[in-house]
Amino acid sequence: MDETAAKQQHRLDNVSPTQNLYIFGKNISFSRSPHMHNAAFASHSLDYTYSIREIDDVRDCLPLIRSVDFKGASVTMPYKLQMAAYCDSVTDEARLMGAVNTLSVRRSTDGKRMIQGDNTDWSGLLQCIQQRYPGYDVARPPKIGWVIGAGGASRAAVYALHRSGVEEIYISNRTYERARQIAADFAEHFRVVPIERWEEMNGHPADLVIGTVPADTVSEAQFANIEWKNEGGLCIDMSYKPRVTPLMRIAERQAGWATANGLDALLEQGLIQYKIWTGLDGPRDVMSKAIQ
Repeated sequence: MDETAAKQQHRLDNVSPTQNLYIFGKNISFSRSPHMHNAAFASHSLDYTYSIREIDDVRDCLPLIRSVDFKGASVTMPYKLQMAAYCDSVTDEARLMGAVNTLSVRRSTDGKRMIQGDNTDWSGLLQCIQQRYPGYDVARPPKIGWVIGAGGASRAAVYALHRSGVEEIYISNRTYERARQIAADFAEHFRVVPIERWEEMNGHPADLVIGTVPADTVSEAQFANIEWKNEGGLCIDMSYKPRVTPLMRIAERQAGWATANGLDALLEQGLIQYKIWTGLDGPRDVMSKAIQ
């Protein structure tokens, strides 16, 4: 859909002149998503506004979702695992991961307004992997991937590794049972190996490491005994406070290793969200500048 067609569709579909989008979560006052999406909407002269909504219970967002001026939303911690229950439909990927991070308004064949749940975290991570992994070749993808953490974001990380062609996927978490549960949830589709201690990875160092836990809950000392692959690889930390996290600082000291942080992943998944909401290709340069 080109820009003119998107604007015409906007006028036809929307009763209210301004359409509202949100990010739902808890303790998210630092989120860069409003800067990114509002800058993009302005660049296309769309009457959309995107704002933060801190909620104490996932059900608190229902009045906003049911409003006629609701266009869509991002969903973040701690509600990604709960949001599917409040959607009329869920994409296959979001259902497989058990995590929804994007809501959009759709119309059924009979014109009924519906809320669709999607997950753009995994596809944003996949873009990061393909663009930043040193010498990435789709015909010869990285072999070993390791996900640190076992929350909603970790499910997207595991799935992104699978879709990138990684053969061996490992997951670790402070609470081992949560890592084991994620491995069990994916078992019908592909193998994920839960590990109890990070040092277990030393026998087969990963090509790809994805951190999914808040950076302020870990320290460099916790990674001191980890062996990194001599051939190099890619470390992505989905946190962006601070921009260079403890995990990234360790990775940057390793020869041949590239890094990406949460802002890089945020941009890639945000571009996909923008396409879902507007039908337009997101203005990458505008969105990237807005979140820096």
